Amino acid sequence: MADNELNESTNKFKNTGSNFSTVNAKVDFHLHSFGSSTRVNVDNISNKYGVTISEYQSDTDLHGGSHDGRGSTAQLFNDAKKNNVKILSITEHNTMASTAVLFNSLNEQIRTYNTDNNTTFPEYSFNRVIHRINGIDFIPGVEITCVIPGVLSQKNKPLKVHMLVYGAQFDSNSLFHRLLRAKHHNDLLRDQGLFKVIEKEYGVKFSDTLINKYVLERRKTTPGFGQFGVKDVLDFLNKSNITIGNVTTEELRKVLKGAPEPKRLQLNISDVIKIAHSAGGICILAHPNVNLDRVKLDLQPGTKKEDRLRLLNIGKKRVAKMLLSMELDGFEAAYNARTPEGSIVIRNAVKEMGMERQILYTGGSDNHINGDPNVKSRIGRTRFGEIHSSFMERFLSQIIKLDKAREQGKVTHRIYKYCPKQDIEDLVEKYENLAQAYQDEFHEGLSNYIDIIDQMAAEQASERDKTVKQYATYDQTLMFKNPTIYRVNVSPKQSTTEYDIDTSSDLHVTLENNEPNKH
Repeated sequence: MADNELNESTNKFKNTGSNFSTVNAKVDFHLHSFGSSTRVNVDNISNKYGVTISEYQSDTDLHGGSHDGRGSTAQLFNDAKKNNVKILSITEHNTMASTAVLFNSLNEQIRTYNTDNNTTFPEYSFNRVIHRINGIDFIPGVEITCVIPGVLSQKNKPLKVHMLVYGAQFDSNSLFHRLLRAKHHNDLLRDQGLFKVIEKEYGVKFSDTLINKYVLERRKTTPGFGQFGVKDVLDFLNKSNITIGNVTTEELRKVLKGAPEPKRLQLNISDVIKIAHSAGGICILAHPNVNLDRVKLDLQPGTKKEDRLRLLNIGKKRVAKMLLSMELDGFEAAYNARTPEGSIVIRNAVKEMGMERQILYTGGSDNHINGDPNVKSRIGRTRFGEIHSSFMERFLSQIIKLDKAREQGKVTHRIYKYCPKQDIEDLVEKYENLAQAYQDEFHEGLSNYIDIIDQMAAEQASERDKTVKQYATYDQTLMFKNPTIYRVNVSPKQSTTEYDIDTSSDLHVTLENNEPNKH
């Protein structure tokens, strides 16, 4: 492409209303800490793999956009730029919705520009691992909620942990995609199950747009908000000016409090590692100190604090070794913990396993708030200073190798324990069937519950010589005052039912003069 054509394309996209301008490339990943910046010298990677990377400020655990963060994806990128972050990974809980919406929005602009100008700028794809977006190197990621088999928490339940997965294939044919979809749909059923109770009992239908609007508003004061309790539903109805016939708040509260809950789909971390590896993903345990602090301890009454901490560290080390035996790729080394003790325990476990040269370390802010002028952005910042360059360098080198493998048509660049594809498909199908069974069980239980409360209501009404209550009729013009309709930037060919749509996407593409065909 000629230089003048490049300049014209760059100027056109800069004039689309984008809040971004082209900047030099750096990195942002998942850091759970607050304070000093995390800088990583990766000159060795630059020389070895032929990429132009010098010193990185990085953060590999970020939340924002459509699901569990506060603020839009565009605001997240803007805050990253302000904090001089040059590599970024959005790692929402159990979904890659924000990344999907981001790619769809940018690809729509690229397709339009290519058609209008007879150019061939490439589109963004989940099959690649590193993407250049307005001067920031972006790596798709996700934070998955898992349980560790055979390990109990202090609540005598399977220990729940969060695992970060980077670079896994996420196209519609991906088994990893299918697993996340089953988990995410189960999360939504649990988060918004009480609305199903009202719909079933009173014959109304709630607008997803209105619910999403309320969720976004709640996240301004409660980042990560998503699950509706009884008080949340009542608050939603009040603030949305919704009335259900002549049903009183107290009557509604009684109905909701006794309602059944959908079962939560629990993913075995060993299974998730296998499925993610089959899709070329890199698996990192998020904030290990926070996760493993909940390990159950068999303590005698009167155990001293120092003895408790010693036993807890022993328990953490045991679990870390268990995860390493499952082929976990690494740990988050810098995050928002109260002390660095957890990272020290993890590194000792790695050393005792003789795996210092192969385990990957990352760092992340776990930032959930973007674009708020009253809140200092934590993106790219950690409480305990710098991450040693060799730790992040090893992770970045694997990311670069993986991207080059994808460029050559390969899924992964590493050799893991052999697991036949049929076994992986069977694992995914097991979780899909469980998610469907939980949904069916919930709806069946809900029907039985509604029958019971209807019968009770009828008997009470009969005793009072009143007619059985009349169900409310759904009328959007009466129930929803001043409804807000959001415009969604997605491709017409892309199904929107599988994602929580980011209703405030305002990202635009900037095609850079020096690297027009690199993402």
